[in-house]
Amino acid sequence: MDGKLATGIIGTSFGLDGYVKVHPYSDDRAHFLSLTDVLLAKGTVKRNARIDGCRMAKDCVLIHFAGFESPEAARALNGFVIWVDRSQAAPLGEGEYYLSDLNGMDVICQGRKVGKVVSNVDGPQGVMLEVRADDSNHFIPFIDRYFGNIDFAGRTVELLNGTLLT
Repeated sequence: MDGKLATGIIGTSFGLDGYVKVHPYSDDRAHFLSLTDVLLAKGTVKRNARIDGCRMAKDCVLIHFAGFESPEAARALNGFVIWVDRSQAAPLGEGEYYLSDLNGMDVICQGRKVGKVVSNVDGPQGVMLEVRADDSNHFIPFIDRYFGNIDFAGRTVELLNGTLLT
């Protein structure tokens, strides 16, 4: 979704007024308070939605979407991912970047291109980069042990151990 970033996933309904629990994809939750119009996506289903209520909870954000006035109606939103324009996403600090910005970067090992980052997924112990190399995909833990320099200007990610692609 060009120009948009996934910012959280909708969980169960909360309360009697149609609020849902949203689990943010970042530690910064404050940006949810300023959101109004968002895109919701689940599989191939996409729909525009308007946020008309938002408040912070201990471990999630509670959001009310216009037109979902009951717990039963709100349950239909379970599993939808909230997508926002980049300008509305959580702000970045010094040296930070969005993982989605790695998608499409060339993977370099010992000075030569060995693959391309096609996506990132949450694995059981952290983020995994999906790297396409030699007509097959490889999932590599996105940790310092396996990845080195990230060059946004040159659009490359350094892979420290090429045997991970065999």
